[in-house]
Amino acid sequence: MSDRAGWDAALAFGAPPHDGRLVFRGEQPAVAGQPEPLPTDLPPTLLVALERTGVTHLWSHQAEAIKLARTGRHVGINSGTASGKTLAYTVPVLETLLTE
Repeated sequence: MSDRAGWDAALAFGAPPHDGRLVFRGEQPAVAGQPEPLPTDLPPTLLVALERTGVTHLWSHQAEAIKLARTGRHVGINSGTASGKTLAYTVPVLETLLTE
């Protein structure tokens, strides 16, 4: 029995003829993260707080999400556990709280 057996059973239950909502299932190999510098135009207190907690760079998906959120775009992130999704949405929120 594989580690995926439970997921395979759950997905099979939702597959036709039971339910047509499952439209895609795929697996992708892991990809190494691409580091990017912190935006230098963040509020100084936020930059200091990030650096104090050990955040010295962003991953490319975080930088892109932050850039989009800062322009008012809606952002959704789908990535693995512990990939930095929380930081991607808290940086724009904290920036807004500090500047407005």
